[in-house]
Amino acid sequence: MSISTFYRWVDQHKRRIQTLATPLILTFMIAVYFIVINTGGIKYVFSHSMYLPIVFSAVLFGALGGFTTAIIGGLILGPFVPIDTLTGEAQLTINWVFRMGFFVLIGTTVGLASDGIRSYIKHLRWSVRHDNASYLPNRFALEADIKALSTGEPKKEEKYPYCLTLISLANSKEIETSFGMTALDHILMQMSSRIKKETQAETVVYRTSSDQLCLLLKESKELEIKNFCKRLRKYFQEPFRFNALQLHGDIQIGVVKFDRILQSPSYYIQKASAAALQAEIANAPNILELNHGSDSAIVENIELLGRLKEALDSKQLKLHYQPKIDLNTGAIKHAEALMRWHHPTLGAIPPTKFIPRAERSTLINRLTEFAIDEALRQVVRWKKVGFSLKVAVNISAQNLTQPSFVYQVMTLLNKHGLDGSSLELELTENSLMHNVNNAIEVLTKLTKLGIVVSIDDFGTGYSSLQYLQKLPVSIIKIDKSFILNLATDDGSRYIVDAAVNLAHKIDMKVVAEGVEDQQSLNILKEIGCDYAQGFFISHPLPASDFAKWRTQLGGVYHSPSAD
Repeated sequence: MSISTFYRWVDQHKRRIQTLATPLILTFMIAVYFIVINTGGIKYVFSHSMYLPIVFSAVLFGALGGFTTAIIGGLILGPFVPIDTLTGEAQLTINWVFRMGFFVLIGTTVGLASDGIRSYIKHLRWSVRHDNASYLPNRFALEADIKALSTGEPKKEEKYPYCLTLISLANSKEIETSFGMTALDHILMQMSSRIKKETQAETVVYRTSSDQLCLLLKESKELEIKNFCKRLRKYFQEPFRFNALQLHGDIQIGVVKFDRILQSPSYYIQKASAAALQAEIANAPNILELNHGSDSAIVENIELLGRLKEALDSKQLKLHYQPKIDLNTGAIKHAEALMRWHHPTLGAIPPTKFIPRAERSTLINRLTEFAIDEALRQVVRWKKVGFSLKVAVNISAQNLTQPSFVYQVMTLLNKHGLDGSSLELELTENSLMHNVNNAIEVLTKLTKLGIVVSIDDFGTGYSSLQYLQKLPVSIIKIDKSFILNLATDDGSRYIVDAAVNLAHKIDMKVVAEGVEDQQSLNILKEIGCDYAQGFFISHPLPASDFAKWRTQLGGVYHSPSAD
C-alpha cells in the first residue's frame, strides 16, 4: 500500500480510527509504564518503547496528537518512576524533563510531517477535481458526481429529474487572442457568480473546459429549466469586467434532460455540448431530452461533418441554379449557384443542415473552392452552347480570413479561361461585420479582378451605413422575409422601397429574393427594384434543366400575366 493510499484510507475512516485508536494508545502507554517498572526501572532500555505510541499518535492525529501524547508519556515515565526499583533511587527533575523534551520533539516532528503529507495529498486530490485558475470543480469532478447519481427507476412524477446544463462562451477565441487567457478566466468566474445568484446555495458550478461551465440540476416545480435558462441569458447580457475594460460575452446554453444514468458520464457531457452547438445555430437555449436512444438525430447531425469530406471526394455534391431576372427587360443573365447534397444512404441532405456546421470548420474552404470551381466550369459549358451567364456563389466570412483566398479565386478563373465578370460572390452582412477592415481589403482585391460582390440577406443583420459605403459592394439582396409579405404588409413595402432608393443613391443594384407571387413581382417593378429571384420565377434547377428552361424562354422571362 502506497503512502497516498494509506492516508486516503485513513481520511475516509478518520473518525472511526481515532475513536478506536485513542484507548489503544493510552493502553499501550500504560503497558510501557508497567514494563519499565517490572524490568527494574527507568535506567534500562525498555523506556524507549514509549516512542511507539507517540509516533503512532502523531501519524494518526498530527502534530497536536504527537505533542499531547509526548507530554503524557513524559509524565508517565516522569518523577514517579525510579531509576532503579531495587534501590528506590528517584530521578532528577532534569532527567525526566529532558526525556519528555525528546518525546515532544519526536512526537511534534512526526506529527508535522504527517500533517504535511496529509495536506499535500489533499491538495493533489483537490487539484485533480478542480480548475487551478478559477478554483471551480472540473470535468473530472462532474463525471464523478454524475456517476454517483441514482441509477434506479425514476418516480412517475419525475419523468426527467436530471438536467445537465452546459453554458458556452462562444466568442472565447476572440477574447483569448485579444486579452489573453487571464481575461477568459475572469469572465468564467463572473459567469459562475451570476449563476450562483440564480440558484440554490448548494448548487455546484463546474468548469469543464476553458470556455464552458456546467450545472448538474434536478428539475422541480421551483426550478423549471427553460425559465431558468432565459434568466441566465438575461444576466449574461450584462458586460463582464476585466481590469478597467467591459467585455461582451456571446453565451450559448445547451441542456440535456435524462431520467436515469444508462451511459458513461462523458456521454451526457458530450450531448450537452452538442445541444449548446444547436443552440448557437438556433440562437436560443436548446433542451435535448435523452431517453432510450432519443438522441439519434443529433448524433447523425454531429457525424455530418465527417461525411462531408467523403462527399466532396466522391462527388456527392452538386450545384443547382436559380435565375435572377432583370425586372426592366426580363433578361436572364444572372443565376445563383446553390449547393445540394445527395447522400447514397441518407438521401437529400438540406444545406441548412451541413453548411452552418461547415462554416465553423476548415471544411468551408474546400466547399467554397468546390462551389466556385464547379460554377465556373458550368459557365464555360453554357458559353459553348451560345449564352453567357454571370453566376453568384455564396462565400463565408472564414473564406476572407484565408490568406490565399484571392489567389485561389484568381487561379480558378485562369483554370477555366474566364475573367472576373463571369463571377459574383455573395456574403451575408453579418459575416462582413466580423472583421470589416479585413473584408474591405480582400473584397477590394477581388473587385479589381472584375468580380461583382453582393450583400446577401440585407436588412436582417447589423451592418452600418458607414461601412456599407466603404465596402466594395455593387449589389444588395433584400432578404426574403421582407418580400414574402410585400403584397399584404405596408411596412414591408416601405422598407423595400427605402432600401431600393438608398442603394440607387450610392450606385448599387438591388436583388429581391423570395418572390413567390405575381403581385409581389409587380410591386417590385413599381418600386424600381433591379432584379428578382424566387420560386414564382423558377425553383433552383440542375444545370441541364436550367439551360432547357432558359432556352424555352429565349433568354427573356415573361410573367404569366403578360401572356
